[in-house]
Amino acid sequence: MTGRPLIMFVFAWMCCLPAMAFAGPNQTTETLARELLEVTKFSEQFTKQLSVELAKAPGLPPGFLDKFMKEAKPQLLVERIVPVYAKEYDEATLRAAIAFYKTPEGQKVVEKQLTITSSITAIGQQWGMEKAQEVLSSMGMQAPPQ
Repeated sequence: MTGRPLIMFVFAWMCCLPAMAFAGPNQTTETLARELLEVTKFSEQFTKQLSVELAKAPGLPPGFLDKFMKEAKPQLLVERIVPVYAKEYDEATLRAAIAFYKTPEGQKVVEKQLTITSSITAIGQQWGMEKAQEVLSSMGMQAPPQ
């Protein structure tokens, strides 16, 4: 397994948030972006998913997963993501999203997000493999063995 499932997870998770209006980043939007990532438990969910994906990766040396998870600092990733949110979402949108995710309904979305994203990723991978096989068959070819 390569890093592709992890990348797909991050992409799918980010796409689950509704597309909103563009605004240039500033200190207020960056602060709000951090709050949104906090209220959606991004670090916690990302760390859980990363641990699952790394555990599946073949050929990692013994102790790698434990050492990696101890040394990984999700806050450093958050700091890289904040400017993206601050650039893509305006202040009003961030405030509205934060308000929603602070509600009981918003927290239900957060609680289910990791499970839903994992399921969607698996469904997408299976669908892609099936579709690729169909296309290859229609071309008189076979998919290489996995």
